[in-house]
Amino acid sequence: MRQGETRRIGNVWHLISCMLALTATSEANTTHLTEEMGARLKERLDGIARYSLSGSTELRLTELREEEINAFLRFQGARHLPLGIADPVVRFKSRESIQVDAVIDLDGLKDSRQYHFLDPLQFLRGQLAVSVGGRLRSGNGQAKLDPEVFQIAGIQVPIRILNEIVHYFAGTLQQPLRPWLETSIQLPYNILEIRLSQGLAVVVQ
Repeated sequence: MRQGETRRIGNVWHLISCMLALTATSEANTTHLTEEMGARLKERLDGIARYSLSGSTELRLTELREEEINAFLRFQGARHLPLGIADPVVRFKSRESIQVDAVIDLDGLKDSRQYHFLDPLQFLRGQLAVSVGGRLRSGNGQAKLDPEVFQIAGIQVPIRILNEIVHYFAGTLQQPLRPWLETSIQLPYNILEIRLSQGLAVVVQ
């Protein structure tokens, strides 16, 4: 894959990551997802990238449908997921409320950290469903994810564990942990905000 293509895929993943939270075993029906749905999302993401280079100051809205995002993650984007994360399914539930099902492999994380006797992760192993429910607030080119509930295999665990997991799968555990859950994310492609509603995200440039 060419370097430019790799960078573009990385930017696409960053955009999608800005809209993700994690939740337990999936209740969403994803059997209807097709590769063509994912291709439609890819076209919209490419359009977002192109518009950011156009120099236009006209406000532009791009709809990203929940089912097309899930199809993209299943087909086109699957090989670009961080190692140890599988089967993500995004759900936009209402204004600012986001949710996605995923399975993570905890063994690598467990081998990379030390435990105290009250640490809930010491009792968990292998590939498990994780659950995060929260709100995505955005504006002025920034986005902030505020997790509200985090579960692993149906067991509620502290939000700080989510911070560790995010940093581990980002490959940054060897560095001091920054307060990921307390900071805003700079949105790519000159995106001003992401508006959420039932089953739909609207990207505003």
